[in-house]
Amino acid sequence: HNMINVFELLTGKSVRTIDDAHSDWINTLTTTSDNKFIVSGSVDKLVRMRGIDDGKLNLDMSGHTGAVLSVVASSDNKYIVSSSEDSTIRIWSTNDGNELHLLKGQNDAVKCVSISSTQGVIVSGSSNGFLILWNISDGLLKKKIELGVSINSVAFTSDGKEFLAALGNGEVTIFSTDNLTVNNKLKLHSGSISSLAISSTSAFFVTSGSEDNLVKIIKLH
Repeated sequence: HNMINVFELLTGKSVRTIDDAHSDWINTLTTTSDNKFIVSGSVDKLVRMRGIDDGKLNLDMSGHTGAVLSVVASSDNKYIVSSSEDSTIRIWSTNDGNELHLLKGQNDAVKCVSISSTQGVIVSGSSNGFLILWNISDGLLKKKIELGVSINSVAFTSDGKEFLAALGNGEVTIFSTDNLTVNNKLKLHSGSISSLAISSTSAFFVTSGSEDNLVKIIKLH
């Protein structure tokens, strides 16, 4: 439960196992865009960054007072953003692991975050249905809307002009980043969607972990 396995993408072969990566369950994983580092978040309230080739711990980031639910690295690899059961989002420097900004505005567990370096913004979603857009540079809240259903996963397109939100009612909603207007709504699953990812070209997105036991690949436009 606190172990990280690294696999070859094409073969599925396990190439590395990192034992005791955290002292408790690992909830979330991502990699930096240069594929040099793994970033993980855990029930132990820590965010950790370690080398993908050797598993060596590079940064240990502490500050959350609840389990870490989501982590993401900026495309320029300058920042790590984490969200937690403690209702906060934190922006960390990848240079030294220092906390740059503490983002407060959600009043329930923040289940997901995504970052767009091109647009200079972060989007977060909470279990009580609030979606918030934040500035990366100063951590200030830009806009907040209520969807009325748990927001389980969010992801920006490659140009950052749109983002997708996977919801607890089985829907994926596509938003415009500029003004948070809804560009499209898709009912894709009969149960809650727990995970969503967009391809590097933003041509397709994938939904998974739904209660209906389906994984779907959808053309974005």
